Amino acid sequence: DSPRPTIAFRDYAYNELRYRQLASERPEEAEQLVQAAQAMVAEKYRAYEEMAGWHAGRFHPPVPDVAPGLGTLAGGEERDEHPINTHF
Repeated sequence: DSPRPTIAFRDYAYNELRYRQLASERPEEAEQLVQAAQAMVAEKYRAYEEMAGWHAGRFHPPVPDVAPGLGTLAGGEERDEHPINTHF
């Protein structure tokens, strides 16, 4: 649903005083952070584009074919027919 970013992270970030201040006081560290942030933005959008092509079934776990309280659990354990303890 979101469009691809149209400006670089650097241009966006340096609209804020805190990033401009960091760049003026610690330019090497600021550059490393901007580059890392830009790489994360690109990767996140790449992942969104990949997920956009997935079938909806990849986002939902399968529905169990056994009614609650019956059958077996993973590992072969029997389910309790009365999962709520009513014995006080």
